[in-house]
Amino acid sequence: MGRKLLFLAACLVVLSGCATASRSQNQTMTSQLQFRVGDLERQIEGRDQQIKQLEYDVKDLSYEVGRLQEELKRARGGSSSRSTSGSSGAVALPGKDEPIIRIDVDPKDVQTALKNAGYYSGAIDGKVGSGTKSAIVQFQKDNNLKADGLMGNQTWNELKAFLNR
Repeated sequence: MGRKLLFLAACLVVLSGCATASRSQNQTMTSQLQFRVGDLERQIEGRDQQIKQLEYDVKDLSYEVGRLQEELKRARGGSSSRSTSGSSGAVALPGKDEPIIRIDVDPKDVQTALKNAGYYSGAIDGKVGSGTKSAIVQFQKDNNLKADGLMGNQTWNELKAFLNR
């Protein structure tokens, strides 16, 4: 009978060790999977940022192509047109009536941020004119951005830090 009890106790010890090892393995696998999911989420966020940047670049290039097409028409003595269609669809041609601010941001916020950053000295009136544009250009130059005088995502991402100062 003593042997049977000893054998039974040994079996219980072995079985409980296996269960503990199995639980430990499951916890390790769960931790690894959670880490991998977090890593994939960070990669997706990075790709989303790349896509947003590419969308901005495409829009910016579209405006630039339109501007160059307009200059070419004027140089050839052709009539001015507001849009041209090509193989990729309609392209809006910028002119003097085209907006300087090309993102969804209040012009007063742009002027306030420029003023707080020391680039704008005019009135915060929401009227975007040459003073605002020259302030944007100088800000872009000083921050190693494309100095085109247009308020796009890249410029605003740098400038908005000055909005609440």
